Amino acid sequence: MVIPGTTGKKNTSLFEGLDIDDPLKKYRGSRIIKVTRKLGEPKTHGATRIPLELAEEVYYAFFVPYPLFKKNLSFDEKDFYYRYIVLTSILESESFRKAKAYTIADPVASTIAAAIFLHNLSLELQKQAGFPGVGDYARKGNQSSISSSEDKGGEPKHLDDKRIRKAVESALNKTVESVKTAKELESFVKSFTSGSSSVMTLEDAVPELVKMAEKSDVRKLLENLSGFDIGKVRFSRVIDRSSKGEIIGLERGTDLERLHHSQLALPEIMFLANFANQDLLLYEKGLPARRGPVYVLLDKSGSMTGKKMIWAKTVAIALFKRSINESRWFMIRFFDSVPYPLYKISPRAKGRDVVRLIDYMVRVKPQGGTDISRAIRTAVQDVLETRQKRLRPGDLVLITDGEDRINPEDIKKTLSKANLNLVSVMIGGDNESLRRASDYYLKAFKLTDKEALKVIYYRRDR
Repeated sequence: MVIPGTTGKKNTSLFEGLDIDDPLKKYRGSRIIKVTRKLGEPKTHGATRIPLELAEEVYYAFFVPYPLFKKNLSFDEKDFYYRYIVLTSILESESFRKAKAYTIADPVASTIAAAIFLHNLSLELQKQAGFPGVGDYARKGNQSSISSSEDKGGEPKHLDDKRIRKAVESALNKTVESVKTAKELESFVKSFTSGSSSVMTLEDAVPELVKMAEKSDVRKLLENLSGFDIGKVRFSRVIDRSSKGEIIGLERGTDLERLHHSQLALPEIMFLANFANQDLLLYEKGLPARRGPVYVLLDKSGSMTGKKMIWAKTVAIALFKRSINESRWFMIRFFDSVPYPLYKISPRAKGRDVVRLIDYMVRVKPQGGTDISRAIRTAVQDVLETRQKRLRPGDLVLITDGEDRINPEDIKKTLSKANLNLVSVMIGGDNESLRRASDYYLKAFKLTDKEALKVIYYRRDR
């Protein structure tokens, strides 16, 4: 399937200030085309062929505040005229102006918008042409119409200006909501990694962002997360006191290696008296605490539908942010009557890791029964298989609404093998045996932000 727009000859951009032969611009355009293809191919006519020039210009239209056409444009080539019709239709559209509010000067959002638009345009052109594929456009006809295939009578069909503009407008209408979702998702992901030494541009995650922006479940999750606003959740660093660490405050004592400089100005007799009374002013020092993983076990049984599942996923994502802040591994398993595949992320999480975690969580649907004991044993085995030199204290956060009976003593013994503390969150009920096995037990009934924060900030200063 071929979308017209290139002559095969040396071409120039329709926009002022855009050099489409620049290697960086060509790379950007080729990436947009690659992402567009990943959104899905038509079932007929093979792979979509999108002009590189058009991909570069569509990106430029979304990225630049006020793109301007070059003066005295000539349209000797019909494909050159086609690009002009597409671009003028874009710039004149109200839907384009709505989408542009999320893309100006943002390379990631502009790339996503261009890819989604070109994908939708390809589909719309098929509909406007009146047959399954856009097909091989003929070079015949005048410059105000574009031929595609032939009808049953052998006469060429045309995509005239009106049809092209209609296809562009329809494609933009479908693009706006996806671009908005992608922008919210991009901002959400950045809130996890900004200020971290492991921060990477989200350029590598564009294909995943584009696919997720098209999913209604992602939009629903982001809508619920926006009310909680995880991006504003802040965690204080956990510090272990150490004489060789960084200065974190002042204290009293006799350790001369940490002596505050002001003490050297004291008269000798006062200095000795303070030393004898352990009352010298010292620097307090510490090192960032090293802890084991934050492990989330999330019940996906049939009763965890609707608000329960959304709230539980919100808490899990916030716990992931806490693990990043505390430089800890994050591990999560969903379970019902059986544990599901483990998903884990290192302390040096990248933007793509965050995107994939959210995508993974969105795809999980509630169903099945509940077996808490089996899930806990599996989690303990996961931690033991990490092959840490020393099993540092970790936290196992269990979120469930199940009243499945467990053996508290057996569970405590199992958890001790992996040096895990059990933080249990019971949604809409009570589980006495689970409470007796837990180091921290919380009942959540209203599923509010306040209840979520109690889980997220558990043993914060521990």
